[in-house]
Amino acid sequence: MKLTKPQQKSLLTKWSESDQGLSFLEFRRGVITHHALNQNFSVPDYVVVKWCGMWLCIEPDGYTHS
Repeated sequence: MKLTKPQQKSLLTKWSESDQGLSFLEFRRGVITHHALNQNFSVPDYVVVKWCGMWLCIEPDGYTHS
């Protein structure tokens, strides 16, 4: 799946804060699209990743929230 540059940077930042014993590639492979999580979301293009026991959403502009 293709990520925007800001999404890539945010993902690397979160992994750097806590790698959870994963390589960056393993962490990156855990990223899913919002469609894979819930078909009813209407906001396009954000991705979701499990990090430190919570789900993080990363918007196309890199804004990250749980």
